[in-house]
Amino acid sequence: MIIEQAIEYADQLLYDQTGKHLSDLQSYIIQQSWQGRTYGQVAALAGYSEGHVKDVASQLWRLLSNALGERITKGNLRSRFINQIKRTLKKASTANFLTQSHILTVQGFIGREQALSTLHSLSQQQPIIVIQGEAGLGKTTLAQRYCQQFEQVLELLVARETSRIVRVESVVEEWLQQHFNQAPAEEFGITLSRLKYQLEKDNHSVVLIDNLEPVLTKSGQFATEYRGYVELLRILAATKTTTIITSRDRLCEPSLKVYHYRLPTLSLAAWQQFFQAHIEQIASKRVDFYTTILQSMHRAYNGNAKAMEVLCEAVVEDFEGDLGAYWQQNSTNLLGSAELRNLISGQVNRLRDLDPKAYTVICRLAGNHAPDSSRFDTDEILALMWDIPLEWRRQILSSLRDRSLLAFEKGRYWLHPMIKAEAVERLSYIEP
Repeated sequence: MIIEQAIEYADQLLYDQTGKHLSDLQSYIIQQSWQGRTYGQVAALAGYSEGHVKDVASQLWRLLSNALGERITKGNLRSRFINQIKRTLKKASTANFLTQSHILTVQGFIGREQALSTLHSLSQQQPIIVIQGEAGLGKTTLAQRYCQQFEQVLELLVARETSRIVRVESVVEEWLQQHFNQAPAEEFGITLSRLKYQLEKDNHSVVLIDNLEPVLTKSGQFATEYRGYVELLRILAATKTTTIITSRDRLCEPSLKVYHYRLPTLSLAAWQQFFQAHIEQIASKRVDFYTTILQSMHRAYNGNAKAMEVLCEAVVEDFEGDLGAYWQQNSTNLLGSAELRNLISGQVNRLRDLDPKAYTVICRLAGNHAPDSSRFDTDEILALMWDIPLEWRRQILSSLRDRSLLAFEKGRYWLHPMIKAEAVERLSYIEP
């Protein structure tokens, strides 16, 4: 669910209950709360006092709680709305692609049943689980689906722009106030102790930290200004509450024990099911007629979930369900969609800014024209680092795997196809 949909949904709920639409400030509070902002930040951005924003928000949560018949707070707004819209969409009937896509994602949860089962099993033994994988794989969707079983979700959404990242201390204060009606302390350590005490009494909560990588350094540790996350995770690990983290990068903090679950790509069968469901809405064609073409698409995009959605939307809306015509026109341009290009370029840009040498290696790998350039042995990759000090080479190789940029299986490495497509275009801009 995107922010605009959440605001529309809340507006309809409020109008049905009171006959009035959301005010500009109420809409803004929902928008900023959805993005993880604190009340203080919302007040500063909106030009109101923090006290006024809190008063308006408190009334808003009460009205929404009455409308939905369950407690709504700033902290659980996102998870509660996603769960409620699932029930609403279950009864809806519309041919609109985006709506149908959302129904399938929420109801059928195509292709992720095993991953969800694995997550349930891991949570019985691992207090902190990091769902790791490349951009667009569906990490957040899986995490949110897992969290729907809990009455209370303590959510922290890390902004991609470092200038907009909320201090973890502020988030924990909000958790205490909104979820447990407890006042925070002046010292962060005492505030964490209070949180720990509340979680030990509670068996119905889960913690979700989404999009962790912006607060990590190139070595996978928390940056100096975000060391508060270390203290928070230490406390969470000592409780019975499960903590789910999503990240493209591996968390390599020596003092923390976390379990990394590498999320696999979607299977060809999942792609077939997804495409068939949508193409049937507008045409009588069956996807199995295009099996070879869909196999090529699935292989080209490595089963990426976001790519599946974007491509299917284009096939349905621009090609009237003609999969063959779409692929004939677009097979040589994997990043033709602005949405996919922006998704991948952001991940590659982060590598360029954090680790220029690793960025150079990725571009060289993408431009390798050897006969079998789809798979690489370790020595073949190390040979591309001729201008990098010997003692750094294996560290760079490991870091590329840790950032979900380089895949590894059975002793060989390969670039994810969309990463390769992006890196090939950049090759001419770096030094040979």
